[in-house]
Amino acid sequence: MINKKTLIKIMKIVFIFDAFLIVYIYFPYTTLSGYSLLLYALISIFYVLDSRISATIALLYLVSCPFFLYRKQDLIAEEMATKAYYFLVITVITQIRELKFKNQKTPIQKFYDELKIKWLIIKNEAKKEIINLENR
Repeated sequence: MINKKTLIKIMKIVFIFDAFLIVYIYFPYTTLSGYSLLLYALISIFYVLDSRISATIALLYLVSCPFFLYRKQDLIAEEMATKAYYFLVITVITQIRELKFKNQKTPIQKFYDELKIKWLIIKNEAKKEIINLENR
């Protein structure tokens, strides 16, 4: 029997795959950057990535705009501004999701906590072995 958490994880993965399939079917000429932006947005929202990551990316895109405008590359500057807007939207949606799960740990945080506990156990066991060897 599949537990509820596993079922939710499977549903999230299936939803991301379906979203990609729908975008590919209805917008077959979308560029690779469009697909990667969609993938990042879905992962960021569903797996509650830190919103500062997408905010930083948005700021980098915004900072690049004046340089392209100065070099008279208006189309590239417009594309950078559009992507900056998309990443700002992702940031806001992710922050709303972060507020919802403020007191709950993300799967990555849980993984790091488990890894830290295992490391401390191994470290403690090593100390015991060293003390036992010194006492012999």
